[in-house]
Amino acid sequence: ALLRALDPAGEGEVALEHLAPRGAALLARFRSWLCETFGSCEGLWDASQAFSTARSLPWSAFAEVLRRRECPIFQGEDGNDKLWFVLQALDFHGGGMLLKSDLRWLDSWSPTAWLAAEPDEEAWLEIWLLLKGKYDNPLIAWRQALDLDSSNRLSWFEFEEACAELEYSGNVAGAWRVLDRDLSGWISLYDMDKESSEIVDSFKVWAESNFKSIRRAFQAMDLDGGGFLTLDELRKACKRLKWDGNVRLLFNALDGGGRAISYKDLAFLASWTISDPANAAERNEVRKQLWEELFEPSQPNSHAIAARKRARSAGARCQQQQQQRQWL
Repeated sequence: ALLRALDPAGEGEVALEHLAPRGAALLARFRSWLCETFGSCEGLWDASQAFSTARSLPWSAFAEVLRRRECPIFQGEDGNDKLWFVLQALDFHGGGMLLKSDLRWLDSWSPTAWLAAEPDEEAWLEIWLLLKGKYDNPLIAWRQALDLDSSNRLSWFEFEEACAELEYSGNVAGAWRVLDRDLSGWISLYDMDKESSEIVDSFKVWAESNFKSIRRAFQAMDLDGGGFLTLDELRKACKRLKWDGNVRLLFNALDGGGRAISYKDLAFLASWTISDPANAAERNEVRKQLWEELFEPSQPNSHAIAARKRARSAGARCQQQQQQRQWL
């Protein structure tokens, strides 16, 4: 369960962005700026006269150099908070001093490309138009080009491979950030096309709630046992069995341009993960509160204690909701 929580896309490994996505994104942006400005992270130490003869520097001296260099990462109202987090993250020994080796570690880290990227709406539109030109509707595009294992959880690496198959050479990382708004490291059909996602999710919930499985639902609809359902048959079956979703949209998304659907066209729903925006919002609120707590002083105060209580309360509600949905 812990690995599933830390590796929601099922990549088989846990990376820094899985543990602390916002912190990882901030470090990745800082690393990118250092490499662009000094050639490497360690290059900052070599380029700064204040560092050249010192074996270690206090946080204050390091922060002053970054301010003089006008590092854009630490501009704005929350600039000091971000700076404090980066200093704390780099301080391996936790003594309020930074070493050249701390920057060397940042050089050795290879962050996933999207961590340092900014959302690029134009790039995503370009990819969307490529998908639209090749596939009849968003669900078919999602299943045939993106989510090949029908899990409804698309990882960055799957997205990157799909863009390569589409021969798209633009800002893939920026397009990903448009879809992965909460920095979760994975996206679902809901992030790409809300209407298609809600139709599929609704049908899966209805089928498994009433018939216990997708196969049994199909058998209940296929009255003549022919193994196929036309649009008219599917519409009558859904009306008879009281599913009030958009039957035509579902059919068009499943038939792949044919005149009938079989159980094979529905089988992917057995492994389909239901999109849950409410639960995702709850999870993001927990992340946000824990992130804010990171910026609290090391000695607990009333605000920090309150933040912990809010996070624990939200986490408990999130866990309760997940338990209630296990039957799905």
